[in-house]
This record gives sequence, structure tokens and C-alpha cells, in this order.
Amino acid sequence: PVLLARRLGAMNLMVATAAGLAATAFGLLSAGALPRLLAAVVVFGFLMGTLFALMPTVFVALTPDPKLIGTRFGMAFAAMSVGMLFGPPVAGVFVDRWGYHAAWVWSGSTIAAGGCLIVVARMAKSRQLGGSQII
Repeated sequence: PVLLARRLGAMNLMVATAAGLAATAFGLLSAGALPRLLAAVVVFGFLMGTLFALMPTVFVALTPDPKLIGTRFGMAFAAMSVGMLFGPPVAGVFVDRWGYHAAWVWSGSTIAAGGCLIVVARMAKSRQLGGSQII
């Protein structure tokens, strides 16, 4: 993923990774047999690791002043911590009430929504730069 990010841009790869994660989460709805489940979980884990590895790169790319990078990291990880704090318990409630399918729909939906926000941020940054750079 790092080599692809250098060629395609970290934000572009984040969009593709979020789309892949959402598709994999929704794909887990049909993973009834163990081999399909294992394959989906391995792909999901690889893509999730890719997404988390790209985040710091994107924060740096979006920060025009190097003096503000630490502040941006703190703000971004503080905002992400809310989702990380509440996401698993919400998914657990969904599993208890409606089963694993509801948890995967929750996961796929939130990842897809996050991917849409990344697309909006990518378009805004591209517009700001005049569309001439890979981000």
C-alpha cells in the first residue's frame, strides 16, 4: 500500500481502501462457510491496516504549515477516538439484539460514510490546489 500511495496519492488510496472495506464488511453478510469467512476477515484486516497506516500520511499532506502537524495529529486522533470508543459497543448491542448481520451492516455503513467524507475532503483539497497535485 505504501508504494501505491506514492504513485496514486494517499487520499486517493484511502478512498479505494474505504470502498474495499465497506464492500468486505457487506460481503461478510454472505460468508456462511469457514473458508469464505476467513478469506473475508484476512482481506478486511489487510485493508483496515492500510487505512490506519495511511492516516498520518494524509494528515501531513493536508497540513500546509509544518508547525501545525502535531496539532492536526492530536485533533484528528481525538476525533477518531470517539468512533473507536463507541463503535465496538454499538456493534456488540447489534449482535446481541439482531445477530452478526446487523453488526456487519453497521460496520459497512459507517465505513462507507467515512469514505464519502474522505472523498469530500479530497475534492476540497484538490480544488484548493487547483487539481494539479496528487494528494
